[in-house]
Amino acid sequence: MFYIKLVMVVLFFLWIFAAVRKEYRKSPDEDKGEFWRDALGGGAGLMSAGLLLNFVNFLFFDEGLRNLSFCLVLAGMVNASIYIWKESRKRSFMLLGMAAAGAAIYYWYYF
Repeated sequence: MFYIKLVMVVLFFLWIFAAVRKEYRKSPDEDKGEFWRDALGGGAGLMSAGLLLNFVNFLFFDEGLRNLSFCLVLAGMVNASIYIWKESRKRSFMLLGMAAAGAAIYYWYYF
């Protein structure tokens, strides 16, 4: 069962990486610096840090890391929601971050 969970988590992170890379290629050349600022800063960055901690928690089964990762993901969701509301931009990497947050919540409850 451990290896099945590990493969699921790795595939999930590869899917996130592929989606962000696809979005980066679609953005215009003059907007690429702003893309990384938007993608890694703010809500998406908090959610990425939370998911990374969730992965570390998955390997070491530490309840404190699990709770911290859950709080980071929730803070990232709130930050990303405010950013989308203020900027009225609906970039797919932000929506992907919301899906990642949902998956992190799923891991928190069921794994």
